[in-house]
Amino acid sequence: MKPRTVDYFLYTGQWLLDMVFPAHCLGCQTLTNARPQRYLCNSCERKISIRHSFECIGCKVVAPGGATCRLCVSANAVDQLFIASHYQDPVLAQLLKTYKYQFVSDISHHLIRIIDKYISWVRTKKDFSVFAENPLITAVPLHPYRQRWRGFNQAEILAKAIANQYQMNYADVLTRKQIREAQANLENRDERIANLQGVFDCPDPASIQGRTIMLVDDICTTGTTLNECAKVLKQNGARKVMALVVARG
Repeated sequence: MKPRTVDYFLYTGQWLLDMVFPAHCLGCQTLTNARPQRYLCNSCERKISIRHSFECIGCKVVAPGGATCRLCVSANAVDQLFIASHYQDPVLAQLLKTYKYQFVSDISHHLIRIIDKYISWVRTKKDFSVFAENPLITAVPLHPYRQRWRGFNQAEILAKAIANQYQMNYADVLTRKQIREAQANLENRDERIANLQGVFDCPDPASIQGRTIMLVDDICTTGTTLNECAKVLKQNGARKVMALVVARG
């Protein structure tokens, strides 16, 4: 049998880090004591509400099932947008910022539970499943250099967890070829669109021919990144592209 010495040292190292730098709830600042580390206590996590409305990815008008409205369909490649919660919630906003910019991968456990709660609500209250078309689950990719620097792709962690939870297929069908200015640093929509042109690639078009794709990311702001990914997917044979995000900024 293979010895477990390496696992023991990893566990001990993590335990020591937890002792020196214990996690605090980002909502009420109380110490949390759980593994993996929790960054929200149960009470604060329960207070984060899910969205009970759908909107067009382009103009944000209320839209049945998050479908892109007829006025925006020509300029937006995403066919349907699902937004799990509210970025206006200060606790959720802090959770997402800590996850993305302070590189705390354990926060994914909280975000996954929020997404799961939202998907369950859609199924029970709206009487339809976001997975009815058996979509292939994928994530908005990071450039390999940026992923090595961060240590993980925050969208990929969420996408793989969703695929595992609902027994769907996951595949990395997109790659990011170039490093550009971070979208968060660009306020103008036209600048955001120009900044992403030619950035994404689909190296194996045969894997998505005629498929419905569920594209997962943590935050949608203007929708530019999701739309650029969806455009590349459709150019390479995808039939339909849906997007699922934790919140919209």
